Amino acid sequence: MDCRLFSAMRMKRVMVAALVLLMGAAVTPSSSQASARQAVFANGGGAFFGSDARGRTPEARASTQIGVRLWYNRLLRLRGALTFQDVNALEGGVEVYPFADSFDRAEPYAFAGFGRYFSGNTDAQAVAPLGIGANYPLAPRLDLNVEMATRWTLVQPPGGDVNTVFSLAPSVGLSFDLGWMADRPAPDQPAFFAARGDDERPAEADDEGRMARPEEPASAEEPASAEETSEAEPDRRADGAAETSEEARTSLRGREEKMVAETAPMPMSTRQRRSGGAARRAPSPPSSVSDTGDAQTNEMHTVPAGTFVMGLTDEDPLDLQQAGRKRISVTPFSISQFEVSNAEYRAFLQELPPDRRQEMLPDSTIWEGARSRSTWKAYFRGEEYADYPVVGVTHEQASSYCQFYDKRLPTEAEWEYAARGDLVGSIYPWQGYEPRNNQGRYLANYNPDRGGYAADGYAFTAPGNAYPPSSWGLYHMSGNVAEWVQDKYHSSYADLSDFNPVYENPDEDRYIVRGGSWASNAFYIGVGVRDSQPGGEASPYIGFRCAGEAERQ
Repeated sequence: MDCRLFSAMRMKRVMVAALVLLMGAAVTPSSSQASARQAVFANGGGAFFGSDARGRTPEARASTQIGVRLWYNRLLRLRGALTFQDVNALEGGVEVYPFADSFDRAEPYAFAGFGRYFSGNTDAQAVAPLGIGANYPLAPRLDLNVEMATRWTLVQPPGGDVNTVFSLAPSVGLSFDLGWMADRPAPDQPAFFAARGDDERPAEADDEGRMARPEEPASAEEPASAEETSEAEPDRRADGAAETSEEARTSLRGREEKMVAETAPMPMSTRQRRSGGAARRAPSPPSSVSDTGDAQTNEMHTVPAGTFVMGLTDEDPLDLQQAGRKRISVTPFSISQFEVSNAEYRAFLQELPPDRRQEMLPDSTIWEGARSRSTWKAYFRGEEYADYPVVGVTHEQASSYCQFYDKRLPTEAEWEYAARGDLVGSIYPWQGYEPRNNQGRYLANYNPDRGGYAADGYAFTAPGNAYPPSSWGLYHMSGNVAEWVQDKYHSSYADLSDFNPVYENPDEDRYIVRGGSWASNAFYIGVGVRDSQPGGEASPYIGFRCAGEAERQ
């Protein structure tokens, strides 16, 4: 056998084997897998050929490539493409992103692949592209692509010898993110943040993350108030777990009303708080800009003093909430109307000295496997997401933000009292026992089980005023993002003070989070449901709002 033929065949086998190994590694299930997204891309450029062993002179040819990318995680993506020159090839390959978290906006990567020619010059048999590239975000779902590839082409004319032709192929183009094929929480994610079957698929999002709604009655076109839910009829749950959640909610009706109906606000004048001290006059927090261009000011709402029964029924059928129930009294305090937004947190960062700014940045790796770094930056930095809640902040970062404006995180008792408002025996911050009103309109951003993340109108987080406020004018006390509170985790309310309690334990690293998130089901967005998170861990499901002393009248 001719040496060149043997060498070419061996190179071809090596390239095929390497590609198979890389693709096998990419599709092997692992605990880190969280989603699979797709993007389409189109590049244009040229192929510059040098002289070869058969005496061909250098030449240049126009080249066009269209293809798709499939996300596996933040480091690895698969790609398939059609390359059009004077000969056309079908190619597959792998992109590796070794510096996924190292650059501010650009995403450099290396790629390798293998392809077969299927039309054009019949002498060309196969091609092996190898190169580097970079993505640069132009818009939330649109990237600029720049690539430089070397292409090794195997050429064998009829009856002739196999020859290897080398070319350089620079190109530039655009990539458009189509969204998710599958979006599921990590296997170890607690149900409080994610409660969705693996077989569900969210619908496709538009540029602002807004999802197409399911079919609704015509009357649902007008914004609905929270009070319209009082006559809502409970939906039947499609599966056993959801039916159990329904039992948990409906079991609260009689007991909540019996224990709380006679409770009246009590005059309070002092706070039983270990930190103590009067609040200083705080600088005004920044405003965020809504989709309509209007400024959305995150005002502090004063909450009157009162007494309420904290917690769920002790007959919780899911056996998930064991804290019990306790009658708690709180003094007047103030709490922010909205969850802290991206725009507000960005303004806070700009006020910090450079050495503090970096450590206060939200964690970009929280979207690992679910959204690329460039998409995260579009969410946190993009003006279209200015009034969406900031996520990826630790408990310390959230506390630092509030302290900067002479505020603080609310205590767990304050949070639940504010979420319940003036409603007696309610599971949610609105009247009734369902997360939809009697027109079928969703009243919170959560995961409705049967429809997946998309059913309530948003793929993940929603803007600050996307749903009706509570009876006390507070937004997203159920769903959207879960919220950090002051208290360390404690398993029972029994040891708490019944007056302005706050639990502090230096040996405990977990803090309470409240309210449920965009990934929680209907049970977990209830105002009495709680969970915990290590204070140093950031999450795409957790944000926060600030509280403070009541403003003097």
